[in-house]
Amino acid sequence: MPTPNSRGNFHFLRGGAAYSHAVIADPGYAIQYVTFLHPLPVAQGFDWIADYLQNQGRPTQAVCAIQLRSPRPLTMQEFGAFNAQTYRPALEKHDLLVEGVSPMTRSNLAVEINPPAQAVLYAFGYTVPSGDTGATRDFILSGAGDMDANGKIIRGGETSDDALRDKAKFVMDDLSARLKTLDVTWDDSTAFNVYCAYDLFPYLRETVLEPLGRAQLQGVHWYFMRPPIQGLELEADARRVLREVYLP
Repeated sequence: MPTPNSRGNFHFLRGGAAYSHAVIADPGYAIQYVTFLHPLPVAQGFDWIADYLQNQGRPTQAVCAIQLRSPRPLTMQEFGAFNAQTYRPALEKHDLLVEGVSPMTRSNLAVEINPPAQAVLYAFGYTVPSGDTGATRDFILSGAGDMDANGKIIRGGETSDDALRDKAKFVMDDLSARLKTLDVTWDDSTAFNVYCAYDLFPYLRETVLEPLGRAQLQGVHWYFMRPPIQGLELEADARRVLREVYLP
């Protein structure tokens, strides 16, 4: 059941302490998506977002989605330390937590080619009044990786086409369940992203494109990157956002 974030004008599906599984704009609101062409270090990025939203006449709590880029995949211990020592302090500084957890989605990818020297804030989404209460509501899904709820990696240590097909199916099923909880469908999506450093083509049609339905007309955005935790090989996310901008 989605949890309300009344200060931000969106609902979210609880995930972990540092990020939610999905967000959906409240009726009468839309989501705008902003990508930095020159990403900022995490703490600096959140300070920039707070100033930007103030200039847009929106509260800082309107930020509903974050994308990060990291230098390399982390161990589970390093990943936990990053959340505790870098990420959550930035959220706490700007009063972004709801009932002690982050309401925002997050996709955090390790860059394979020319990685940044430190974790950086690459993109974010925020809610704005739309005045249209009848349209399909904008939403953003967090990155879903090839690890189940018990921490088991799907076909861990394997990167064959058959193993990657199973990983991709698991990820698509996970994302589909989130869409169902939000009461939206793949057809409503405007962007679908896959993050993987291996060939997608052997399983792309049957496992990804066909389930996407109408949304496959927008294609698949493939990023030559890795999930943020060592041992994971594939991650994907999706969103419905009708306005996206890029900042120099």
